[in-house]
Amino acid sequence: MYTEQIENAESWEQVSLKEYLWAILKRKWLVLFIFALIVFVSVIYTIRQPKIYAATAIVEIDIQADRVLSNVNEVHQLGDVSYFDNQTYYQTQYDIIRSRTVAEMVVERLHLDSYPLFLGLENITDEAELQEKLKKANPVAILKANLMVIPRRDSRLVDIRYTGRDPQLVATIANTIAEAYIEQNLGRKLSSTRNAINWLTEQIQDLKGKLEISERELYEFRKANDIISLGMGERVNIIGVRLEELSRQVSQAEMRVMDAKAKYKSTIKGIPKSGKIEDIASVSINENPLIKELKTTLVKLDNSYSELRVKYKDKHPDVQLIKSQLKKTRDSLRQEITNIVDGQKSNYLAAETSLKEVKKELEAAKDQAMNLTGKSVTYNRLLREKESNQSVFEQVLVRLKEIDLSGMLKVNNIRMLDEAKTPTVPIKPKVKLNIIIGILMGLLISIGTALLLEVMDKTLKSTEDVERFLHIPLLGVIPRVPHNEYTELAAKHRNFIDIFSFLNPQSSLAECCRTVRTNLSFISPGKPLKRILVTSASPREGKTTIVSNLGITIAKTGKKVLLLDSDIRRPRIHKAFDIHNEYGLSNVIMGTMTIDEAIRQTPVENLDILTCGAIPPNPAELLGSEEFKAIINSLDERYDWIFFDSPPVIAVTDSSILSGLVDGVILVVKHGKTLREVAIRAKKQMSDIKANLLGAILNDLDLDNRETGNYYYHYYHRYGYYHHEPNDNKDKKHRKKKSIIKAKSA
Repeated sequence: MYTEQIENAESWEQVSLKEYLWAILKRKWLVLFIFALIVFVSVIYTIRQPKIYAATAIVEIDIQADRVLSNVNEVHQLGDVSYFDNQTYYQTQYDIIRSRTVAEMVVERLHLDSYPLFLGLENITDEAELQEKLKKANPVAILKANLMVIPRRDSRLVDIRYTGRDPQLVATIANTIAEAYIEQNLGRKLSSTRNAINWLTEQIQDLKGKLEISERELYEFRKANDIISLGMGERVNIIGVRLEELSRQVSQAEMRVMDAKAKYKSTIKGIPKSGKIEDIASVSINENPLIKELKTTLVKLDNSYSELRVKYKDKHPDVQLIKSQLKKTRDSLRQEITNIVDGQKSNYLAAETSLKEVKKELEAAKDQAMNLTGKSVTYNRLLREKESNQSVFEQVLVRLKEIDLSGMLKVNNIRMLDEAKTPTVPIKPKVKLNIIIGILMGLLISIGTALLLEVMDKTLKSTEDVERFLHIPLLGVIPRVPHNEYTELAAKHRNFIDIFSFLNPQSSLAECCRTVRTNLSFISPGKPLKRILVTSASPREGKTTIVSNLGITIAKTGKKVLLLDSDIRRPRIHKAFDIHNEYGLSNVIMGTMTIDEAIRQTPVENLDILTCGAIPPNPAELLGSEEFKAIINSLDERYDWIFFDSPPVIAVTDSSILSGLVDGVILVVKHGKTLREVAIRAKKQMSDIKANLLGAILNDLDLDNRETGNYYYHYYHRYGYYHHEPNDNKDKKHRKKKSIIKAKSA
């Protein structure tokens, strides 16, 4: 079995295109039937399909909506995405178009939930049943199932395509879907705006109350701290300036105190302890113009007094006068010095007093500044709260006005570019396409079926099959008797096929038998064949027909031929020649009659037959007996050819026994009937017993069949050709085949 599979695989690798074509032509009526059936079914299917129409509305989706108010920010930005978010944005828009929300808007607007044609319920005539179906129908799902959103490449345009059976309805639905999508896009903006307005209105009332409270608290604080006329900042600034001024005055007062103190101490230090005013060393006193003048006068008077004392006595009036002037001058000088010292002391004390007062004022200013700083913290806190509340209130108020204004602007980033028009030509069914597909499928399936049947056909169908699978020579082919000759001879001869070459010696069957005869003659030119066993793998493959016609053909050459019916299980030779089978080979083996008594003559000159005779219970034992061998040996002296009609190889062992008694074995295979596996097994069985397998004969080849006829012509082009003159009653096909064969051989 494994060997057969290998041989089978190898053989199919050698299959040519021509053989494929023959396989198709052989089943041409099946191919045509399947092809016509599939094309017919595709046409009927196309005709019965409901007409489907499609309508397309085109919308444009911009990245940004038109900005009418450049300084007003929308609550819900329509589009306004970055370049990198384009894909996500557009995919979101496609999903919105296909969303349940948009579908429900369309269903509600067009009342599709009560439209029988849209729901596929137009064929229901019963009103109660229709109403029940309408309740169970799902129009949203139906609408979504027939909706297609097709973005156009490298553009912002989107096709909204809807399909259905009503052309007017599909156009209306496509336009309504586009309108609903545009409206819901704008509706989302308006809804967001309304929600924002409501929220901001609530917030602004709360912010207004907080602002009023903060303003009231700030006012009460300013009133309580007498900072209504001047702001806290101004008061802090004034106190700051005052502190700077007092600090400067303190510094100046300290400098004055230090200067006065220094001058006073210097003056005191310069007064001589001797008491002589003339010896005073104080710079500040000496630099006094009056002191200088008095000291100059004193020096002059002192010089005059000294001169007068020299001249006059102390009692002299001039001396006394000058002495008196000296005393007055000294007293004036002393008084003036005393005044200067007292004045400097007074200045020193005044400077200290002024310093204390300025410092006191500075401390008071500092206390006032500290007190004001504490109030400033509270004031600033209240002021910040008030300003913060006021700022938020103003922002919310401005935003509320902006949103209120933007809500009145119905700008949209989506617009209808082209409305859907009512279609006039259906998109389904596509008649031409369906028919073309049907034709292609018909060709593929019909041809595929033919090839599949060819592959599944495990029979031997040609001369090439015999040589390819069995690997033995092909001795010839035996054609099938044409139908017109069959009907004509069947009325005259019951088993006319077995002796057809005798009844019609110019037939193709007779010519094929002559070819087999020739091939047998040349198989063993050195040692002519005498005993030939004709067998087959299975029953009813034409062994008897070939034995009879081959014997007739050889006998006509003048050779003595004996047809021995060794199929003693199911004998048929006697039927071929219409002879009774009351005695024969079995009787000779049993010794109940002689060989001469058992042999029968036939209407064919030089052709005798030895029928089976009575069917024994032990056929194999009889064929293997010495008596049978002796009979065969005795026949060799009488006949040039002895043909053994034996049982099938696979069925019984008779052929195996007989193969050892003959010069060669011919294996008969029937065209289109003999299985390759069975034939290979029969050949192997014969090879295992070392039988001389001469070759095979392909039987029952139909010459009217183009495929088998081509094989026939091919075979005779290789092995020889036959020649005969057709009878007048033969049809034109045989005349044509004769001319073809002659042309090929030439």
